[in-house]
Amino acid sequence: MNSLKNKPLDPVNHAGFLIWQVANNWEKQINNELKEFGLNQAEYFHLVSLFWLLENQEEVTQTEIARFADTIPMNTSKIMTKFEKKGLITRVAGSDSRSKSLCITESGEQIAIQATARLSRLSEQFFDKDDDNNFLNYLKYLKTK
Repeated sequence: MNSLKNKPLDPVNHAGFLIWQVANNWEKQINNELKEFGLNQAEYFHLVSLFWLLENQEEVTQTEIARFADTIPMNTSKIMTKFEKKGLITRVAGSDSRSKSLCITESGEQIAIQATARLSRLSEQFFDKDDDNNFLNYLKYLKTK
């Protein structure tokens, strides 16, 4: 006896499957654009998160970046260690003795700015400009679920 509950999911008509495919396609394109900067998608978004946070507050910690980017703190730590080794960031004593503040170096700033310009052009090609605000609002809505 076959019931609908036992049938496999039809992937091409499943939102989760389509989101996954689009996200994989987007990630491939981003990673291809970021190769010349020595970054991947996760690293880029961590770097620009730090850059943006530093533009809006005096001190930024790894914990704040992980919270802002909604990432796993251990992964953020690994990325920040890699950035420090590459000379993109420095760690300095923060106002809280238990944590270090992060600073972006001039090299890190330049890479963030140049990579952002490159990805802005990619974004314009990938996403429909006419639906941009509706799409962004819907993504923000989905993030809160």
